[in-house]
Amino acid sequence: MKYTIRKAVVSDAPDMAKLRIAMRLERETVPPPEDKEGFSVSMENWFKQALADGSFISFLAIAPDDSIASMSGLCIESHPPTHTLTDGRFGCILNMYTSPDHRKHGLAGELLRALMDEARKIGLKRLTLNASVMGRPLYLKHGFQELSGEMYCDL
Repeated sequence: MKYTIRKAVVSDAPDMAKLRIAMRLERETVPPPEDKEGFSVSMENWFKQALADGSFISFLAIAPDDSIASMSGLCIESHPPTHTLTDGRFGCILNMYTSPDHRKHGLAGELLRALMDEARKIGLKRLTLNASVMGRPLYLKHGFQELSGEMYCDL
């Protein structure tokens, strides 16, 4: 099967929201929100805004039937500068997801390479992510290293 890799645009937001919801339902152990329609609209609106203002970059693998087979995501984040990140900017990779019927075609690797190339192009010096068990080998293959000690607090 031949896929086309391209950068996402604002008009892709509705389909990206659907794919992200499918990803969350596959990976999450918590039940979906009661207001599924409202959740879908919120997600779609977030994608539209973030793609438009450039705070989120995504590459998509488009199947021959023009559906999105796989997607990726890169949030541009900023923290106070450090000696290694003098502008404080870095990228957080998320939304790496391939629909089950399109897996094992190398799409995640192609999308990850596209994201990494784009990150270099816009001057990012560091990328972070939280890998799923399924995704961990892909990231290690592309030079990511595991760091321990991450902490978070849900408020």
